Amino acid sequence: MQKKKVLIVDDSVTMRQQIDLTLTKEGFELIEACDGEDGIKKLKEVENIKLVFLDVNMPKMDGLEMLEEIQRKGIFTDVPFIMLTTEIDKRKIQRAKTAGAKGWIIKPFEPYQIIDVANKFTQD
Repeated sequence: MQKKKVLIVDDSVTMRQQIDLTLTKEGFELIEACDGEDGIKKLKEVENIKLVFLDVNMPKMDGLEMLEEIQRKGIFTDVPFIMLTTEIDKRKIQRAKTAGAKGWIIKPFEPYQIIDVANKFTQD
């Protein structure tokens, strides 16, 4: 059985490693990107990404800008995006929803939250 691919876009190496470790144990294949520009590049390069965990605050291109760029271009519309952030600003949450985000997880989070979301959004 092929592993389900999940992309984590976060400028924090520690956060990427934490999610990678959590989901790899559950049988997922993790792809990592360090900012929104890198995230779009990885989406184009790696086939069959089933889910994206996306940080809001990053250098170069932040998560909201990445999501809006994807929506503007009409690409990867079948891939669910889950925002990961310390932000609780209702305007940013609404902006993410408008751009197509399927969920919002506040950092710090428990590993089971990531596992539950990954399983929910990658079911065949």
